[in-house]
Parts: sequence; structure tokens; C-alpha cells
Amino acid sequence: MQELAVERHQVEVAIRFLGQEVIRGHLFLALMAKGHAGPETVLDLMNEPEPFFVLKVEGEPPVRMINKERVVE
Repeated sequence: MQELAVERHQVEVAIRFLGQEVIRGHLFLALMAKGHAGPETVLDLMNEPEPFFVLKVEGEPPVRMINKERVVE
């Protein structure tokens, strides 16, 4: 099944939510951006129309779906 995987790179981030809670983890970004030359950036990911993104964190559960509407910074 490896041949069906989309290659991504991980970027370490700290995300601040509406209630000032901060979660540290890793985002998965595409090697090539959809709208410009070069790799996808965090800004590209946040401006995509999808309302959620995946964040890899320490602990349980190891992967979380984050609602973009809750993100402040």
C-alpha cells in the first residue's frame, strides 16, 4: 500500500485556540503547493476551504482533527 501514499513533510507548530489554550504538534504539508511553485506552507493549509486539518501530537489520541474556526494564531 505504500505506493498509494501521498508524500508529505512534517512541520512543527504551536497552535493557539480561542480560549488561549496552546497545543504543540506537527502539521503534514504537501511537497508541492496547489497555488504556487514550491512546497505547501502553513498559510496555504490554513487558507484551504476544508474546515479541518490534521495535527500530530504527543499523547492520546496521537492525531487530532482541528477545526480551523477555533484557531487564533
